[in-house]
Amino acid sequence: MKANQLLKSTIIKMQLVCICATIIMITSPYNIFAQSKTKVQKASGSRIEDSYTANDYYLYNKSGEMTGQKGSLRASSTGITLGTDADNLKITLKVNQTPAFEVIRGVNGDPTFFGPGTGWTRYIGAGPLAFFTRNRGMVNASDIPQVFVASEGQVGIGTNLSAVKSDNLNKYNLFVMKGVLSEDYAIGPKDNWADYIFKKDYSLLTYIDLEKFISINGHLPGIPSAQEIKSNGYSLHDMNVKLLSKIEELTLYSIEQQKEIIALKKSLEKHQLLEIRLRKLENSKK
Repeated sequence: MKANQLLKSTIIKMQLVCICATIIMITSPYNIFAQSKTKVQKASGSRIEDSYTANDYYLYNKSGEMTGQKGSLRASSTGITLGTDADNLKITLKVNQTPAFEVIRGVNGDPTFFGPGTGWTRYIGAGPLAFFTRNRGMVNASDIPQVFVASEGQVGIGTNLSAVKSDNLNKYNLFVMKGVLSEDYAIGPKDNWADYIFKKDYSLLTYIDLEKFISINGHLPGIPSAQEIKSNGYSLHDMNVKLLSKIEELTLYSIEQQKEIIALKKSLEKHQLLEIRLRKLENSKK
């Protein structure tokens, strides 16, 4: 008997708790999931209001009556929308009450992403980062991004680096499709240059050996073949060194040729002098 009375008492208490909880949920100013058109006024003039349809909910932060379905925050079955039609729209994310990141409606209505701090603004992803410019919101898996940043830090412009050979990925950090147009271009300091050609112990090929090498290989010594360039490309700095070495070798060949020309001229002058003397002797005998 006592057990039945205790059970009935417990059920009645649970029912009372459920009724109280339901009343609190319906009348609370934080109830954004109400299915009615009731507008609930919070303290300080802010308002949380349900939508005029059953599936959309709006959070307002304005005083006075609102008309239509425009709000600062909208939650629906298609996602969450932040923002109003105001020209000075700004969404600020704060960490410890300090602005960490802002999305601003900037010049001409352009969206502007702003890091208000004086330090770095970091964009971090566990995988690669891809940036697209499209007239439509979505992209296909096969679309090539305008800018691509690999997990290891390599940057591709107009390429996702999938066609780049692993050797080149290990050697370089920037890959640009179609080419680069620049008013100036510089290469950082390097410790290898082609001045070794002018050292006294440098062995310059003879004309005979040079001609033989070209006839067999079809390219200059020390210069990659057309097939090598087609397969592997080339380093701009390394190629500059190689081309300069050939210019310096040509300079040495020119100096050597000039010495031979001068020697031949002197020899020719001597022969001409001898020829003149011989003619004079022959004429004197006559």
